Amino acid sequence: MNQLNNQKGQSTIEFIFSISFALFIIIYTVKIALNYTSGYLAHYATYMASRAYLTFEGNGNEAGAILAVRETYASTKVEAYNPNLEANNTTLRVLDGSASAQQVILTGVIFDWETSFSTSGMFGGSQPLEMRSESYLGREPDRKSCVVQTCTAARDSNGACGRAFTLVDNGC
Repeated sequence: MNQLNNQKGQSTIEFIFSISFALFIIIYTVKIALNYTSGYLAHYATYMASRAYLTFEGNGNEAGAILAVRETYASTKVEAYNPNLEANNTTLRVLDGSASAQQVILTGVIFDWETSFSTSGMFGGSQPLEMRSESYLGREPDRKSCVVQTCTAARDSNGACGRAFTLVDNGC
């Protein structure tokens, strides 16, 4: 009967339960913070890639503009922090307004990636989260119209288009 009334080890059991719950909360919070940080890095890299596309001066050279987008995204080195943020042809896309009539007004970059919600599939599910970062920057007029406007304004006396320069700060 003495053995049943003995409460030695009760505090050890309570400590084990308490510390395991506290560690779970800490690890879970750190994982969510890492997901938020990955999202902020992806948004920053997508924004920088969109700016590179918007400010690329290739006079209608879309292949060069898309190459500049990929180089700018890669230069942010976000995949060093999270390997899920590495871009390829399917995850990093450029919307140039020529894809369809619905996207005429949209110019920018879209980046899709997947990440897990938790460190294990036990809490939060085992299916990956599908994330998207979009950066649309408006430019009025667009690149082709800007070249025509600037060339028209910069024509010299013999009618040839001289060196391009900015007359008004309208994004050209």
